[in-house]
Amino acid sequence: MKLTIPCRMTMTLSKSPKIETRSLVAYCHAVDDSLVVTGDLAGSITGIALDSRKVVSGGVFVALKGLHSDGRDFIQDALEAGAAVIVTDRRPIKFEKQVVTIQSEEPEKLCARLAAWLFGEQPCHQVLITGTNGKTSCAEYIRQLLTILNIPAASVGTLGVQGSQKVASCGGMTSPNAVELADILAKLHGEGIDHVSIEASSHGIVQYRLDGTAPKVAVFSGLGRDHLDYHGDIEAYLAAKMRLFSELLMQGGIALYALGHEGSDAVQRECQKRGLQHKSYGIETGDIRACNLKRSADGLSFEIHDGALSHKVKLPLIGDFQCLNVLAAYGAVTASGVAREQAMHALEKLHSVAGRMQKIGVTAQGAQVFVDYAHTPDALAAVLADTRKHLSGRLWLGFGCGGDRDTGKRAVMGRVSEAADKIVVCDDNPRSENAAHIRQQILAGMVDDRAKEIGDRSEAIAFLCARAGAGDIVLIAGKGHEQGQVVGMAIYPFDDAAEARKYCIDGGNNGVA
Repeated sequence: MKLTIPCRMTMTLSKSPKIETRSLVAYCHAVDDSLVVTGDLAGSITGIALDSRKVVSGGVFVALKGLHSDGRDFIQDALEAGAAVIVTDRRPIKFEKQVVTIQSEEPEKLCARLAAWLFGEQPCHQVLITGTNGKTSCAEYIRQLLTILNIPAASVGTLGVQGSQKVASCGGMTSPNAVELADILAKLHGEGIDHVSIEASSHGIVQYRLDGTAPKVAVFSGLGRDHLDYHGDIEAYLAAKMRLFSELLMQGGIALYALGHEGSDAVQRECQKRGLQHKSYGIETGDIRACNLKRSADGLSFEIHDGALSHKVKLPLIGDFQCLNVLAAYGAVTASGVAREQAMHALEKLHSVAGRMQKIGVTAQGAQVFVDYAHTPDALAAVLADTRKHLSGRLWLGFGCGGDRDTGKRAVMGRVSEAADKIVVCDDNPRSENAAHIRQQILAGMVDDRAKEIGDRSEAIAFLCARAGAGDIVLIAGKGHEQGQVVGMAIYPFDDAAEARKYCIDGGNNGVA
């Protein structure tokens, strides 16, 4: 039986594909009172692009200033490609060619709203998930739960677009750019998908990539150290994430947050300011809670409680953090209109997410091998602590740190890694940095010298799988689902799961789709 949930939200971003320049300018004025508009207003709009190479004749080119380049440098290329409208910031500008110019104090935000308006109607049940860790798992578990209940659903984020038969994967960034996202959402709606879960990265939020969405549910999974190379400090990082609750979450929507986690108080304050509903989730605490949590080599079992309702759940997932992600997903789908009893019974059919404590298999010596995306100190600490609760033997860890990212976390990651019994420090994605230097920065944070340094990640995985014994767990952390390794300017094919699978005689039946 297909369960359908009526949309309770009327999208205000829907518009005919053929839009006159006059109506486009009128729409821009309606959503942005800082505009300066010049040029001839005749003609119809054929598309919108952030990349001058993707401009079509009669289209809009949005010229934004980025970290490494300025879109204004490519305006001439866009004009030669036939751009009819240029959207940019308020810096002085002049063209020889007659063209409509729309200048805004917040062109990034205008771009997101304009793209959503041009591409048309979106899925009416949108859940946005933010937090340092857990975004991908939450988004995927939401999609899985809805799919189990025969409700068409998709997820958008680090793993690309999941759940669609027609929309190509966005890949690359956790939160696609505003134009790509508007295109994806419109196509999902056209495919008959009315439920979508979207990862909301801090970069995506502060760069206004998500301002064309209309979330009725927002999830906060907690805050840890990450992206300080971009945000500067933890306060700015938290403020970026809080914009999801202070500005993007629709009036009348509901927020879900991990009770007791860093940043959860800030979510409550933002919701109280706006008069929004909010519910907490947690282990043994919260509005939605997991009680009597038991851990084994086979996974987790617990009782989920939501008000007077409760249900026993057994899952093939490793880690308390996975339990929290499942609770968040349950809260999100019930907030979207799914009956609580149906959602509770669907939980037992969830399976692991690619690269998120994904079981790869068992070695000839009897060690279980897992791959996880943990690449921050908090995430690594959590996965090590939680994994230890499931094993009877030793915990073997292989990990590294990415180049051209927050250097301050490397020594912290080294110190955190000492919760494992056996440690191998190897390369992650060194990018433009010296890989050996990154490894030394990690090792410098360790109290003792028991870690082994094996730069080559393939060799490191082989070493771990060969040495671990019966009852042990091998954890390969940091890259998760990634299919490549970035060295310099090149991306070389590399898959932690595929490498580890070479040394497993019993493949993991993890159900990853």
